[in-house]
Amino acid sequence: MKFLPMQGQNQSLFIQIKPSGSDKIINQTVPIGLVYDYPNVSDEAKPYFDILDQSVFSMRDFATTDQYLVKGADWGDMYIGANHETLDVTDTGNMNFGFGSANAYLISYRIGANENKIWIVDNLPLPVKSKIYDFNGTLVYDFELVSLNAPSTPGLS
Repeated sequence: MKFLPMQGQNQSLFIQIKPSGSDKIINQTVPIGLVYDYPNVSDEAKPYFDILDQSVFSMRDFATTDQYLVKGADWGDMYIGANHETLDVTDTGNMNFGFGSANAYLISYRIGANENKIWIVDNLPLPVKSKIYDFNGTLVYDFELVSLNAPSTPGLS
């Protein structure tokens, strides 16, 4: 995934998909909208964008407005079936990730016995790590940014 340079007021995202068990590579460039919504992807890339929609890009469902990045900040209410949960910043500080260390914020909420976790870093547009379970305790998705090639950004090392 690569954020392409701005062209006027528009920015695009390049995503290269390498399906497991195949030598095929799918390249897709899409304009970035306000809510990371990609209706015009190729038929070949669509199943993979559906997965990205429900995982990496899902933060758009939580962060619909500017939010405070301090421990204890309330990011809103979630309704999962009949359960009401609160999405909160539960930890902040320097944290280690596959790409290095960064000043990060852990946003979490409970579903049943599991704590769902989303790590975000200020100045990066998408979460850098996430671990999400469903109500039955089944892991729905788990991802982590393992490589970052970006200009010098404060707070990243």
